[in-house]
Amino acid sequence: ASVPPTLVPVEGTCAVVDTTHTDLDADNEGTTCDGYLLGFDPDNNSAILDELFVVEGDGYATIEANSEGMETGTGAMVHLYNSANEPVATYVVIVFGDVNGDGTVDAGDAVIISRYDAGFILTLD
Repeated sequence: ASVPPTLVPVEGTCAVVDTTHTDLDADNEGTTCDGYLLGFDPDNNSAILDELFVVEGDGYATIEANSEGMETGTGAMVHLYNSANEPVATYVVIVFGDVNGDGTVDAGDAVIISRYDAGFILTLD
């Protein structure tokens, strides 16, 4: 019998699969979000699945780059599939401080936050 797949953090890392918070439109294209993947080191976030998360059960995961073309920045998505290649869940990557999704926390993120705080921009998408 097939065991449904789940995405779990690698023991000993700071990785978290947060399924308590979900969005109805994770990418502004109608994609349902089943949770968030947290715990990335902004200075070294090059590996999502290999070092921080593993698939347990019968299935696999794929990574979809965010709007900046980054697989390791805020807004990237990880799709979980069962052994019949059917989608099971979609998770959104969150790198704390990486507001623009480029995978790093730098002055560009600070500028966006400052402009938002000052009312120059109305949304952070």
